[in-house]
Amino acid sequence: MPGNERPKPPSWVHLYGLHAVCAALENPDRRPGTLFFDQKKEDSLRLVLEPILERHHNPPPLQATSAQHMGTLVPDGAPHQGVVLKTRPLESADFKAVCARLDAEPGLVVVLDQVTDPQNVGAIIRSAVAFGAQAIVTTDRNAPFETGALSRAAVGGVDRLPWARVTNLAEALHMLADSGAVLMGLDGSEGAEDIFVPPKRRRVLVLGAEGKGLREKTRDTVDVLMRLPTDPDFPHLNVSAAAAAAMMMLRV
Repeated sequence: MPGNERPKPPSWVHLYGLHAVCAALENPDRRPGTLFFDQKKEDSLRLVLEPILERHHNPPPLQATSAQHMGTLVPDGAPHQGVVLKTRPLESADFKAVCARLDAEPGLVVVLDQVTDPQNVGAIIRSAVAFGAQAIVTTDRNAPFETGALSRAAVGGVDRLPWARVTNLAEALHMLADSGAVLMGLDGSEGAEDIFVPPKRRRVLVLGAEGKGLREKTRDTVDVLMRLPTDPDFPHLNVSAAAAAAMMMLRV
């Protein structure tokens, strides 16, 4: 990306799979375009979709189509379950509002330091919803935008969890710390402590990219570096699995 121009999300995304599509249709912040469905599965799909569409303030037009055409709307081999929603991507959540909520009530915020794989980000969002996190925060650069694959990996969690993108991660962490939160970096490097549950009930879990881990500035910014108590002869958890394990322990 030349200069300091901020990366821009795609104009449209195609969400697929029943969980992701239903969650999107139930999200009032969504701006859906067209809802495509496999005409051979119309009866079964209508049982699921019609109650949601009846409650929708501005339901998208429905378009019955062939299984072959459905396949062109998603990546090769993607399990769309006969339904695809063309929609505008969600806008970034207000980061100041994320900080304000953490200041107002105990909770957990998950921060990703340049985690770039959409499947991992989607899986982390899924776990964050399951374990009651308040929000997820990523960087503007070196972080994926919403895609159909990411949303499917999140099983609709993208539409249930505020997702804020920030330009300066260190500054964002300082703002979260101002809410009274403890900043906990998950990192397997030398000097990291075994993970523990802090007495503070406002918590920020910071995770780095798989392989590289946390960047040096991020390590210097967090309050404590932690590691999971994995078998030292097999410490091989990917970032989404490590995130889930840590979130389970840190759940407020």
